Amino acid sequence: MTIKKLFFSILFLSVLSVTTAQETKWNIDKSHSSIAFEISHFKIATVKGNFDDFSGSINAKDEDFSKANVDFTIQATSINTNQEDRDKHLRSADFFNVEQNPEITFKSTSFSKKSDKEYSIKGDLTVNGITEPFEFIGTFKGSFLHPRFKKTIGVFEFTGSLPRLKYNIGTKYPTAALGENVKISVNVEMIKEE
Repeated sequence: MTIKKLFFSILFLSVLSVTTAQETKWNIDKSHSSIAFEISHFKIATVKGNFDDFSGSINAKDEDFSKANVDFTIQATSINTNQEDRDKHLRSADFFNVEQNPEITFKSTSFSKKSDKEYSIKGDLTVNGITEPFEFIGTFKGSFLHPRFKKTIGVFEFTGSLPRLKYNIGTKYPTAALGENVKISVNVEMIKEE
């Protein structure tokens, strides 16, 4: 084989590998997913809540989610702690300032495998208009074929710890009254695009 033929063979195989390696998109099924949080109150009590309105997707480059991309958006006004006055206060400038910053976003910069089912997902988290590096720990719970809709469903759990003062959340409240870190728990069912 001449050098010219060898070069074109390598080029052909390279193009073929690029065209056959397609990303798989998984869309978040909001009706079967949740975003929950909790924070300590005067160190011995706990306040829990949810964000009820969100959307997102995961684009996987490999079957095992290595090097995947996550894009998530939360509507800050959807915060819900089952107490109307408290929720109104949380939407104010004292906490999430939803009029000025209606969305909370997370865009991953890396999605790396730590063990068989566990991943480290690092990215940029924007809260209150402030963007800081953030890490979620993700656990892939598995997948199944929905018997009715014939769609592949994947399930992920993500956890993280948000330092509220770094995002100007409740800066008027000392950590003795309101915990320094907010525990975040995201459970998602994802629908695979066929």
